[in-house]
Amino acid sequence: FKAGRRFNHILSFCFTDSQRIYRIQNMSNLNADGRPTILFDFDGVIVDSLQLFVQAINAACRKLGYPENFTAHDLCSIKRMSIPEIAKAAGVDESHTFPFVEEIDHDLERRIHEIKLFPDMSEVIQRLACYGDLGIVSASPNRIISAVLDQNNLRSVVKDIAGGDTLGRKNERITRIIASNNSRAEDTWMIGDTVSDMIEGKIAGVKTVGVAWGWHGAERLQEVQPDFLLDKPWDLIGLVETSFAA
Repeated sequence: FKAGRRFNHILSFCFTDSQRIYRIQNMSNLNADGRPTILFDFDGVIVDSLQLFVQAINAACRKLGYPENFTAHDLCSIKRMSIPEIAKAAGVDESHTFPFVEEIDHDLERRIHEIKLFPDMSEVIQRLACYGDLGIVSASPNRIISAVLDQNNLRSVVKDIAGGDTLGRKNERITRIIASNNSRAEDTWMIGDTVSDMIEGKIAGVKTVGVAWGWHGAERLQEVQPDFLLDKPWDLIGLVETSFAA
């Protein structure tokens, strides 16, 4: 029974840590209605993929006959991060957006083992699973997200994946996950590294957590006033523990 195995894995992690004692409320009812939902963006939050993504963009440009001069600065300068906006910034004609995306995905899939998590992120994710249902809402395709989670032994603690090949804008995907978890917007957190992550989270009515280690950085994120702004992955533990622990 898959859900049971996942439940036991979370319980085991929560209660075998000799360094800290987690004060989790109602542990016997972890799957009950009202369990908080903690959502992550993927690139720039969980994985340090900026340079690989830029290289994939240039590889796609080369195959489609466009100049290979896209830089990390170009990518991080995009305010409303989306595939159409990335294609536009790379000088790709709108008619070539679909093959452009396909080429990027193929390049990243070919180099899947080069996609690395940020330091401490694996343990942070496992600890956060003690407090709520985890999900990922991202522009990256589901298969890449799942593959990276699998190679880091994290797939079992992430309940929901709504990648770029999932129907709807990011705020709509957030709303659907909240509904499927029988959760509430006010009990849901969206953790992101870009201005667009914060805007989409606000549209969905959830708490927004900006992270300074990603693509946009603290200064850009402050422009949209996220509910919280954190400097390093480990800060997520303190924030969520304070909010959800007894």
